[in-house]
Amino acid sequence: MESIDIEGAARRAQAAARQLAPLSGQTRRKALYAAADAMEKALPAILEANAADVGAAEAHGRSQETIARLRAEEAHVIRLVRNMRTVADFADPIGESTSHWVRPNGLEIERVRVPVGVVGVCVEERPISLGFIAAACIKAADAAVFVTDGEAPATTRAIHAAFSQGFSEAGLPDDSLVFADVGQAHLAQCRALVGLDRIVDVAILRGSQGFVRDLAEHASVPVLLHRSGVCHVYVDRDRADDGERVHANNLGMAVKIVMDSRLYEPTSCTSAAIALVHSDAAPRFLPLLAEEAARRGLPLFADSEALKFLPGAAAAAAAAISLGAGKGALGGGIVPSLQEAVNRINANGAHLCDAIVTESKSAAKMFQTGVDSAIVFVNAATAFADGGQFGMGALVGISTGKLGPRGEIGIEGLTSLKYLVRGNGQIRGRA
Repeated sequence: MESIDIEGAARRAQAAARQLAPLSGQTRRKALYAAADAMEKALPAILEANAADVGAAEAHGRSQETIARLRAEEAHVIRLVRNMRTVADFADPIGESTSHWVRPNGLEIERVRVPVGVVGVCVEERPISLGFIAAACIKAADAAVFVTDGEAPATTRAIHAAFSQGFSEAGLPDDSLVFADVGQAHLAQCRALVGLDRIVDVAILRGSQGFVRDLAEHASVPVLLHRSGVCHVYVDRDRADDGERVHANNLGMAVKIVMDSRLYEPTSCTSAAIALVHSDAAPRFLPLLAEEAARRGLPLFADSEALKFLPGAAAAAAAAISLGAGKGALGGGIVPSLQEAVNRINANGAHLCDAIVTESKSAAKMFQTGVDSAIVFVNAATAFADGGQFGMGALVGISTGKLGPRGEIGIEGLTSLKYLVRGNGQIRGRA
């Protein structure tokens, strides 16, 4: 994986994409299985390479959050290998007919899935995510160019070597996946990649909000990204309007959902940083939350109203609660109504994924209709915002855009559509 120029890498991938498109789904399945076998055999080498990258990052004084994103443990690699085989066994999306109709003039129109072509991937830290994205790209018959982060060069080289070995055995084009090792020129080369219209068909951006925002501003190709902001869990009132208690026994469930949403994968963009609670439920819910947070070692911060029920929490201004201030912590806020919760989430959220805990069907419907996010959960943790958990085979990325893929981007999100029109001599004008 030599240092190369980005345009050259993209052109190589473009040539490979034209060779990939006509290959059978069975050939691509065989390639993914071969790559998974190679990855499994290379597990010790990948872990050794990652240890070297993590050690270098620690020596350079990188933050603990950065170290956590760089780290690839044995369980992560095993999960990747399993995912590659799962993706391989998914139905081939290419050539799938999504709709078909016949016009009154006899024209037969069919809409089918086709490869996107060349996918540009810019990843900051998170080296293991390259494998998940690569598997999905090949399943969708797309070639891909990865601009790898200089923080994890050894890990990405080891992952790329496993893919290359498997693809070579299966007869895939050599440049189906191009890993561009650009060292410390990472940001500049990512900017160059997203500017290669007519070569790169779509770009996937994974990293910090500043990184993603910068690249989106420089892009001339379509990009899949999510907006900045925080994700929320809202705990609804535990009494119906007529005073009947509707989920008094489920405040324990609410605590579990909030904690899992925050702690399952704390550095993930889908980790919920804010817990909003209806004022009616706050006196009962917040002390339970504080007890569990203390047990799990999770710091809390809260505004003046919530502090009444969270005496051990750090004080924060209401504005800070709305915006999610407090890295590695969970914010607590009280709202007077479900509508106010919806308003706060829409004003300050990431528009990515949010959840409500309630047993009221009308409240659940109002929340899911009113919250303008790509994924809206009822009585489930935001940690389930994952393409694999959705049964989509892989988590390629998450998009909050409203055109093109929205929410979880799986294999189908890496395909495009083509109209096939068949006639028997029809013309529109005069003969």
